[in-house]
Amino acid sequence: PRSGPGTQEAMNPAKRTEIYRRLQAANPQPTTELKYRTPYELLVAVVLSAQATDKSVNLATAELFKVADAPHKMVQLGVAAKRRTTSSGCPVSRTGYSSGTQRTPGRSCPSSAATKRSG
Repeated sequence: PRSGPGTQEAMNPAKRTEIYRRLQAANPQPTTELKYRTPYELLVAVVLSAQATDKSVNLATAELFKVADAPHKMVQLGVAAKRRTTSSGCPVSRTGYSSGTQRTPGRSCPSSAATKRSG
């Protein structure tokens, strides 16, 4: 293996331990603005937050987690319903369609009827 400037050293258990120790010392009680109740919900919210703000993720997941708070429920919900929820920022109702509630000033979510027709 090469060494010197510009080369990466492999991550080993001692380095990982030291990184976690430093992070813990710098911030012993880390928090997030993401809203979640379970480790699964946190995972979903973190994945979504890579593409959106924490505030918009919280808006989308507030309704999503009411109907899909576990992996098997997320699978049952289906891709189309999840896509409508996460891409529009509009919550999913129990039927899997947008609830039609206002989310952004001056911009409302599509009505349930419109979503059903186009989906």
